[in-house]
Amino acid sequence: MAELRRWVGWAITAVAAVVIVVGLAPGNAQPATDAERARAIASNLRCPFCSGESIAEAPAEVARDLQAFIAEKVTEGWSDEEIYDYFVARYTGRVRLDSRFEGWGMALWLTPAALGLVGAAAIVSRRRRPVGENRPLVAAASGSETT
Repeated sequence: MAELRRWVGWAITAVAAVVIVVGLAPGNAQPATDAERARAIASNLRCPFCSGESIAEAPAEVARDLQAFIAEKVTEGWSDEEIYDYFVARYTGRVRLDSRFEGWGMALWLTPAALGLVGAAAIVSRRRRPVGENRPLVAAASGSETT
């Protein structure tokens, strides 16, 4: 019975891990219209003249001008990366609000996964080791002496 309970526990843990990984995976859905695409791009760019807001959310007139510029470039057929590259070249890499998988962005993405693996390893190693009052019983069962 204990063996079955242990396997059920591992199965639930595995299913939960799969659900979390799949749920956190980025989707590949593209905006349907040019206006939606321009809005998505503007949402990922920091307004260079506002206080930390995205171009899409900033109330300043310059943000409206930048939104119009983005919409114009989308209509002209520029790719998302071309628009992002234009803004990065003009206003530095800090203009992007989405964290990229390079440099510090990579550390931000990998640190939680690494901590999760370390925690899982600690739990597994702790469960395999006899603790406290069980050590004499384990030693007696295995035929060795306790210290």
